[in-house]
Amino acid sequence: MSGLDAHLVVARGETFHLDVELEVPAGETAAVLGPNGSGKSTTIAVLAGLLALDAGHVRLDDTLLDEPSSDTFVPAEQRQVGVVFQDHLLFPHLDVLGNVAFGPRRRGRRRDRAADVARQVLHRLDIAELATRRPRELSGGQAQRVALARALAASPRLLLLDEPFAALDVASRATLRRTLRDDLGELAAPRVLITHDPTDAFLLADRIHVIEGGRIVQSGTAEELARRPRTPWIAELTGLNVIMGDARDGVVTATSGHVLHTAERTTNGPVVVTIGPRSITLHTERPTGSARNSWATQISHVERLGDRARVQVTDPQPLAVEVTPAAVDELGLAPGASVWVSIKATEIDVTPG
Repeated sequence: MSGLDAHLVVARGETFHLDVELEVPAGETAAVLGPNGSGKSTTIAVLAGLLALDAGHVRLDDTLLDEPSSDTFVPAEQRQVGVVFQDHLLFPHLDVLGNVAFGPRRRGRRRDRAADVARQVLHRLDIAELATRRPRELSGGQAQRVALARALAASPRLLLLDEPFAALDVASRATLRRTLRDDLGELAAPRVLITHDPTDAFLLADRIHVIEGGRIVQSGTAEELARRPRTPWIAELTGLNVIMGDARDGVVTATSGHVLHTAERTTNGPVVVTIGPRSITLHTERPTGSARNSWATQISHVERLGDRARVQVTDPQPLAVEVTPAAVDELGLAPGASVWVSIKATEIDVTPG
């Protein structure tokens, strides 16, 4: 199996335009991660065959599924694509065994053979004891695993997971993430996870594609995204500060007008600056150390997060700073308080924009 090769171009009136390229090798999981309204639902609808392309193509292994230029469109029921929706969509009139056997039956298996396949998948997912239950008798986590079993039993050439944990409580979500990670390893086909939750993407995906405004704005592993986020939304997910600006000989003029001195002197022109929130120090008086960047500001917000506290400072350059709860108390950090920010030039990462 070679995997998924897709270029998805879809226009929805004059307000939204999707233009996304995805390549997912067989046996790997790709996450399409983005905020609400970014194009995630359109992406999964096109891949599933529920929505036709306006341009581009969808190719699965050696089979062309959708290509407007050649007038090719394979309907959803003929694509051999498994979809796990966030609201499960189990057949209420069938028990769990009947739900899971539905796919093999549609593929032409005899009733007894389809039931055997369903039992094997239920056993593999460790939910064989649910076989005789009806969907209304299942918990949210159980229903989601049954929905996954139904998709896997059909031997899909592509598995689509549409916000698979959105309807679950926090405890069920954490448990199902762990089990699903193992379950996906049983499938040789490519997998695409659609989610707005970075935890889902970081834990389950081999590669993450961040979508904003109908475009892929950055792709990479969780570590790559955290190290060099390309947009403020990605930076917010990973906890880093992102500043857009223009670099010249080690000096970056941010879009806010604020000037930062960096250790990077070879990159000139538009840049993306990232600063870790723990690389910034706060002082009640003007610092006298070696840091090349220091300025006076005010605190707008303080949030305690276990053994850390996140402090938001305002103009001339808004930043998120992480300190210890003890520092909050010792320095009197509170909304409205005046402080000095200090950042070493070596702690500022500069990437061409």
